[in-house]
Amino acid sequence: YIWKKFDCRCFKCNKKLPLDEMHLDHTMPLAYLYRLDESATCLCGSHNSQKRDHFPVDYYTQSELVRLSEITGLPMEVLEYRGINLTVLHLLIENVVWFYDEFLKEPDYQKVRDGILTADKINDSLKRVIGGQADLAEEYRARTGKYPDSVTII
Repeated sequence: YIWKKFDCRCFKCNKKLPLDEMHLDHTMPLAYLYRLDESATCLCGSHNSQKRDHFPVDYYTQSELVRLSEITGLPMEVLEYRGINLTVLHLLIENVVWFYDEFLKEPDYQKVRDGILTADKINDSLKRVIGGQADLAEEYRARTGKYPDSVTII
């Protein structure tokens, strides 16, 4: 669907792409809690690697943003926004006990990789992205009276 929507081409360089070479880009970055959905962007591998976790406004030119808005249906205000997905952040706060007690306790997230607990990597990434907007461990403590045991709290 996305490949056809972008005329089987990389949005950035306009190179014709076979389906098996297309990379689906989170138009708005996953690292900032945006999902991969029908507003995804078709990119070649090289441009997908370059864009990484950049916001569209920090990677594309103004004319590219206008064209991207037309193709994806995302308003310019969204494509020019540089911030966390507040809707998802509020859902995460509402479900913070589930997040720590169920999600981060999944066996794959409780494995140590490269000397670090995977759940700690996820938690630390979220803390960095959320910044001062919320403290998930404190939200958890306010609801349960203790800190979560699924991550390392220092």
